[in-house]
Amino acid sequence: MGKKEIVFGDSQKKTFKELCEEYQRYGKINNLSPITLDTYSNACLYFTRFIGEDILCKSITQTTIDDYKLHLFGTSISAVTVNSYTHNLSPVIKFGIKRGYINSPIEFKVIQSQEKIKDIYTTEELRVLLKKPDIKRRGFAEIRNWTIINFLLATGARANELRNVMVKDVDMDNDVIKLQVTKNNKARFVPISTTLKNVLVEYLSLRHYNSGDEYLFPNIYGEMLPRTTLQMSITKYCKKRGIEKYSLHLFRHTFATNYLRAGGNPLTLQRLLGHSSLKMVNKYIQMNTKDLQQDFDKYNPLDNVVRTRIQMDR
Repeated sequence: MGKKEIVFGDSQKKTFKELCEEYQRYGKINNLSPITLDTYSNACLYFTRFIGEDILCKSITQTTIDDYKLHLFGTSISAVTVNSYTHNLSPVIKFGIKRGYINSPIEFKVIQSQEKIKDIYTTEELRVLLKKPDIKRRGFAEIRNWTIINFLLATGARANELRNVMVKDVDMDNDVIKLQVTKNNKARFVPISTTLKNVLVEYLSLRHYNSGDEYLFPNIYGEMLPRTTLQMSITKYCKKRGIEKYSLHLFRHTFATNYLRAGGNPLTLQRLLGHSSLKMVNKYIQMNTKDLQQDFDKYNPLDNVVRTRIQMDR
């Protein structure tokens, strides 16, 4: 039997809503990132809508979780999304089991789903997006958004990492950018490419700031750019240029895929993206078709048979 912590009070009267609040406090004490806590909080909110606000933790069983999965499938969302919802719920449930609020053992098995290859931005689409706006005729927002697209494509940074970059984090002397706020709480450096450096130098010459402690890409009031505002700004920017792809994370996929296509080292890419293992990088390697196409006709059975037949007929 697994060990359980000693807790005070009647643990059998703890509601799931109270459990969620307690886990948020636990997460803050243990320095979980705000974005991670928000993700778990949203997962709890979706689950609460299904089970009700006043349900006791002791009532939650494996059947409850299985019924929740069936409910999610009934809303026509994909297996990938169902996995995401339950995966983000599992830390809170496991915390409740450890504290003795949930008595039933619960497993979160991953639902097998068909993996799909994401369409990255094409070279032509990138040319359109990277076409420089007329600085004299365009306002701050459009110049900022153009610079953001350059930044995302040149670094592979996540949206939240970009939002937290300060002016002082851009080290032009050593050609590196410090990403201080990351998904795994591990700060990292990313190099500044020659093109990005030229873009940032011009942007910073136009961007009026008083100190290095200001955000590199703020809203028009100099405050941190909200994630929704960032997404809406890039969506509007892309649509205005006739591009129907406007996912922020797609720039990260585009960066990684094209980095490998150009012959980049997977281990270096792992460090650039901030992944703790090569598992995620392997997905980009699988999407890189350049190495698959190399000498393909030479070894392909169909081509070999036809080539042999042609030689015999001569």
